[in-house]
Amino acid sequence: MFLFFLIISTTLWLLLKLSHEYTATIVYPVTLVNLPENRMVSYGTKLELNLRVKAYGYNLIRYKLFRYYNPIQLSAEKVGVTNGKHYIVVSNRQGQISSQLNSELVLLGFSPDTLFFKLSPVITKEVYVEPKIKITFVSQHMQAGKIKVTPEKVSLKGPSSVLDTINKLYTYPITFQRVSDNIETVADVAAVEGVAVFPRKVKISVPVDKFTETRLNVPVECINIPQGYEVKFSPDEVVIVCNVTVSKYYILRPEHFRVVCDYSELMANNTSRTRVSVERYPDFVGRVQVEPRYVDFVIIKK
Repeated sequence: MFLFFLIISTTLWLLLKLSHEYTATIVYPVTLVNLPENRMVSYGTKLELNLRVKAYGYNLIRYKLFRYYNPIQLSAEKVGVTNGKHYIVVSNRQGQISSQLNSELVLLGFSPDTLFFKLSPVITKEVYVEPKIKITFVSQHMQAGKIKVTPEKVSLKGPSSVLDTINKLYTYPITFQRVSDNIETVADVAAVEGVAVFPRKVKISVPVDKFTETRLNVPVECINIPQGYEVKFSPDEVVIVCNVTVSKYYILRPEHFRVVCDYSELMANNTSRTRVSVERYPDFVGRVQVEPRYVDFVIIKK
């Protein structure tokens, strides 16, 4: 019972205290507008003002804890330069700052009186978009070709220091389960801080088809052979075992594949056997395997 009354009395005391006005300092983020043409604040720059305000206690608690307020916008039409840094003077902008605050807050003062920052040139470039997509298929179905992204490129606009590091963008991850038919969907391009992306959405198309297993005999080739030499393999053909979409089954040929060994790897071997690798295969096959994985070889000088 004592604890109950202690909690009630403490709560009433706290509410009473919060109903009084107090003076406190709140850190507000700042956004610059009306920047010089083709210039923007350098990536990673954090502009803030320390605002000394008066408000009721419960309002101050809310601002301190949740920080849900919008940034203060300040015009950067008149930008100064000193020691390689740009700056704007804000000491004479109390009215402009105060007008952007919630009516619950009374602005008493702020610091600093000058904001320093660096401006970077704004450039534009185009990059390819790569989808982050995970697909599981129902039994006897598979991806039947390349994933198509439309548009395949997006335009970026931002500081050169950031865009120079971007070679491609990805979509946000998307997942499809137990797929048995073609996929047509729209995905958001992942955002990049400080960079404008257009368009923000792309269309993704994934062909899906039933598959069957097939086997083909494909010759083994040796690549990077120096002049005056030739290489004989035994066997000189391997068997490609793969899944192929039903719609492309009858057009699949051995010429769609290329099985190779590299001459430099043959020379590095201490044996007369080497592993073969599939260098090329069409996009409508899957689970490509080679039988046998190793072949014998003989190097002959012409």
